[in-house]
Amino acid sequence: GFKIGLNPDLEITHLSGASSKNPKFTQWSGEMQGLINFSYDNFGVFYGLWVSGLVRLALVLRIIAFATFTKLDYAGTYLKVLTSL
Repeated sequence: GFKIGLNPDLEITHLSGASSKNPKFTQWSGEMQGLINFSYDNFGVFYGLWVSGLVRLALVLRIIAFATFTKLDYAGTYLKVLTSL
C-alpha cells in the first residue's frame, strides 16, 4: 500500500496565479512578459522590440477603453501590468 502524509504548512500556488492576492494582475502580467520574452528568445532583438512595443500599445488602449466604460478596476490592473513590464 501507500502511505499518506499530512503537512499543515503546505501552500499551493497555481501557475496562472489563481491563488495569489491579485489573480488578474498575476495572470495578465505573466502572459504579457512571457510573450515579450518568447519573442526575444525565438526571433531576435528586432522582433522582440517590435512585440514589446505592440504589447505596451495594446495595454494603453485597454486602459483607455476600460476607463472610458467606467471599469476602473480593470483599467487599474492593466496600468499595473504596464508599469511592471
